Amino acid sequence: PPPAAPPAVAAPPPPPVLAPPPPLHTVVAPPPPIPSVSDKHDSKSSKKDKKAAAAAAAAAAAQVSAEEHTGSDYGDAEQAPPIGFLSAPPAHLKPNAPRIQVPGEMLSNAHITPALKGRHAELYWPDEESGASGWYLIEIQEVDVPHKKAKIIYYTGEMEELHLPDIVRDHHMSLLPK
Repeated sequence: PPPAAPPAVAAPPPPPVLAPPPPLHTVVAPPPPIPSVSDKHDSKSSKKDKKAAAAAAAAAAAQVSAEEHTGSDYGDAEQAPPIGFLSAPPAHLKPNAPRIQVPGEMLSNAHITPALKGRHAELYWPDEESGASGWYLIEIQEVDVPHKKAKIIYYTGEMEELHLPDIVRDHHMSLLPK
């Protein structure tokens, strides 16, 4: 008799369809890890994991899709302040731009007072590596007047402490009008 045919090997499942990346202002959970082919046989719960991953990806896509269709954007007046902001910045401003969006007053030593807390500003961030420097919308959360430091929060929710004399010297902060 002729030799038996080798057993058929199942083709790997197609890669999951990923939603397009969300805009900068949208906060969504990070995408689930893409399972490797060897993960297929690693655990009995892999079907549950795949279903959960698919549900998370679908939820993220639905959130992005809903925002696109409703026109929701950081510029909507009804929208809550960005994550961590004490108050909403002017509605027409973008989270970042290549140039100053609103003519404001450049930060000076005279501005370094407790009154600086809560002010919105545009902070210049030079990016020598990529050449994508720009002005980023921030809010000043705390001011340490004796040490001339300020804790700021970016529109994205990231926080940073600034040494204000450096910012004044380099003209890297434009305070938005009150």
